[in-house]
Amino acid sequence: MLGMNSILGTQQKDIIADFKHIIQSVQDACPKTSIVLCAIPPVSRAKKAFQPGFRKIPRVNRKMKKLAKQTGTDYFNYTGFLTDPEGYLKTKYSAGDGYHWNKAAYAKFAEKVEKYDKTLDR
Repeated sequence: MLGMNSILGTQQKDIIADFKHIIQSVQDACPKTSIVLCAIPPVSRAKKAFQPGFRKIPRVNRKMKKLAKQTGTDYFNYTGFLTDPEGYLKTKYSAGDGYHWNKAAYAKFAEKVEKYDKTLDR
């Protein structure tokens, strides 16, 4: 979940290049390691308006999905439960600042991860 902190001040191509470098380094050092790229979660409408860098989230997520295919890694888009119909962070899951999650969001995320983790046991 590295992307959220770099999304504001880093260009999209550099974010993807950083992910690619990390993936390649892990694959070189530990070729049997399973790598899962997780989608960058949505932010609130107000947070996106206040910090326009958050507008890159959907584009970066699409690029990460492609990167996962290119590098033989998995992509996990768990964000459906967090996202309202317009693509913003649902108020009921916000900790109040527009991008951090509350306890309910983390509980739901844990459920999603547990289900997803079991699919990797193929």
